[in-house]
Amino acid sequence: MWVSAAGLAVLVPALLHGVYLGSYQILAMPNHGLTTRPGVPGAVEQTSDLIGQMIPWTRLAWEQVHHGHLPLWNPYSGLGTPLAFNWQSAPFSLSSLVTYLVPLRLAFTVAIAINVLVAASGAYVLARVLRLGVTGAATVGTVFVLSGPFAAWLGFPFASVNCWAGWIFAFGILAIRARRPTWATVAMASSIAGALYGGQPEGATVLMLAVGTFFGLVLVHDVGRRGWAATRAPALRLVGATIAGVGLALPLVLPGTQLSALSIRRVAPLTQALPSHLLAYLAFQGYDGLPLPGVAKFGLSGHLYNETAAYVGTTALVLALIAIVVRWRRPEIRALAAVAAICLALAYFGPLDALVDHIPLVGTVSWWRALMPLALVIAVLAGSGVDAVVRQADHARTARWLGAGFGSAAAVLAALWLFDRGGLHGNRLEARDASFVWPAGCLLAGLGVAALLWSTSRVRSPTISHGQNRYAAPVAGLVLLATETAFLLTAGAPLVQSSPRGLPSSPVVRAYARTVGTATVGFGSTLCGLGLDPDVNDAYGVHELADYDPSLPASYFTGWQQVVGTPPGFNILYLFCPVISTASVAREFGVGYVLEQGNGSGPPGTVFVRRLGDESLYRVPGAGAATLTPLPGSRLPPATAFGRPVTVAYPNPSTWSVTYRASHRSVLRLHLSDVPGWHATIDGRPLRLQRYAGLMLETLVPAGRHDVVITYWPPYLTIGLIGAGLSAMGLAVGVAVDLRRRRTGVRQEG
Repeated sequence: MWVSAAGLAVLVPALLHGVYLGSYQILAMPNHGLTTRPGVPGAVEQTSDLIGQMIPWTRLAWEQVHHGHLPLWNPYSGLGTPLAFNWQSAPFSLSSLVTYLVPLRLAFTVAIAINVLVAASGAYVLARVLRLGVTGAATVGTVFVLSGPFAAWLGFPFASVNCWAGWIFAFGILAIRARRPTWATVAMASSIAGALYGGQPEGATVLMLAVGTFFGLVLVHDVGRRGWAATRAPALRLVGATIAGVGLALPLVLPGTQLSALSIRRVAPLTQALPSHLLAYLAFQGYDGLPLPGVAKFGLSGHLYNETAAYVGTTALVLALIAIVVRWRRPEIRALAAVAAICLALAYFGPLDALVDHIPLVGTVSWWRALMPLALVIAVLAGSGVDAVVRQADHARTARWLGAGFGSAAAVLAALWLFDRGGLHGNRLEARDASFVWPAGCLLAGLGVAALLWSTSRVRSPTISHGQNRYAAPVAGLVLLATETAFLLTAGAPLVQSSPRGLPSSPVVRAYARTVGTATVGFGSTLCGLGLDPDVNDAYGVHELADYDPSLPASYFTGWQQVVGTPPGFNILYLFCPVISTASVAREFGVGYVLEQGNGSGPPGTVFVRRLGDESLYRVPGAGAATLTPLPGSRLPPATAFGRPVTVAYPNPSTWSVTYRASHRSVLRLHLSDVPGWHATIDGRPLRLQRYAGLMLETLVPAGRHDVVITYWPPYLTIGLIGAGLSAMGLAVGVAVDLRRRRTGVRQEG
């Protein structure tokens, strides 16, 4: 109850302002197109991707499911993009599956709450599996779910992946140690699948690296103590659970990996390791300021705040070190300490990152994501430290541990105060000074607990019985837990925002959606900042030729340059937002309308339609989602050849239906992203699709009247479903065999 309440409590201050968790107010700020409104307070910078990606995708998946469709395809961004397999949308994660059962207005909020509860309960169960007491286990769950690496990513797929970390570690340990390891193996496989469906491949890669390191070290210890013969079966169970977990997630892993290999994610530069200066963030929430409106923020070296948020607090750090010292003989503690060291090196030591990137099948990863498994490891060690304090009968020895630990931390804190404030002035100096308040308070509380235990150990009074004296250590543990919880709650609560209204709506936005209908809208001379933000248009059901997505096909950029002759013009990572300079360019990409800033004239060849707020909307004559170009000879016409628009119907988000009449053999061109998974039929017979213009689809069709249907269903999805079914069958067979053996054993004993 403590852990769950603490995890959800960080959301309460935001929920007091409205049930719509997320950074909706960002859309009302300047330079956000038709949703801009004057007089709106600022928003937390780090949450911009929530409204730019996660919230629209959550809404889109919810709407498709409630219309009876699998959420496979996003028809509104760019030329259409995969929805289920871009990893980030995670429509099949546990939190998403739960949100399909609640009203749309609560979907994103409920998804965050589910991830919090899964993370908190998993960390607590892991602590109990490690035989920690209730106070120590509560410390583990509280520190992990409220830590900076987890709280700063609430609403993002990193949290959806790493909320399963505690469960994976817990069931893995039970698969090695428990009397009924088969059930633990099945549960571990299910937890690994849950993490993969959480939707962030780099987060899953870092998590599995931490899991593999931990269990590898534990098994090495077991081999040395019991020999390989006794360790072989537990090792095989762990390997089997991992393979089965990946197998259960193959419907996402296979098509998602195929899409990633063709995406801009593979060619775009990634952020480097964090500077060593940011190690101070482990103890401080706002050492270099906070990403809050009106608050100084500096020293992040080009990183976003949530990429650097590492705070677990001085109390957790001191208790973790105490656990390493006093419980070093336990193999799990040694393994956790090693994982912590590796995660720290991955996050803050660039040369190691470059080395790990060359490991086969790993690829290039932003290794600062190791902060999240690091937070769990520190939480477990801190809980073990609290457990050592609570269960230690010798109060004098406990007091010495705490005094030495918190005294050393106080010396480090004093050194930072004295020597790391030079050159700061004004609000930066104020922000640095304010960041010391909670660390100093936690250190004073820790030293106070040490003094209390020391004084208790020295008292030799006949009025104080041994029974009364024994409560001193448990009270000390509770004080440390309460102090740590208070710090983490006050640190995380300001980072969560909400709105009483959700997505903003206005007569201008409604008129925009009504006017353009199902047509694609492009932008004129101004790069983005017009219409609706990229991907936010998904939530309004408006199709815009813009997209912000790490899984965006790299062919978007090469194909655009191949057709237009110049790059798309926007140099922001993962963002495609090209300028429509002429009506002919618009027709080549199926753009039916173009937005321009102010009263400026539209691209040559377009026709003015109406004003929309401070923007002007122009129609592109002859544009269409699909066009038909006669083919009198054997050679295909160039990409710039004029085509007659044909009507496209959309039976569902993953299907196009075209009925055409042609007097000659023709080329049917579809202004649709060419990604693996599209299949076509003509009058029910297979029809071959091919790429044109470097990024779209076309097909040769005969003369006459015909019906063409194009459907998105990646072949790897079918293979993945078969693989998931086989994995589930394998796990079921393992459980059945285990039950039969146990029943046989019971009968023999009887």
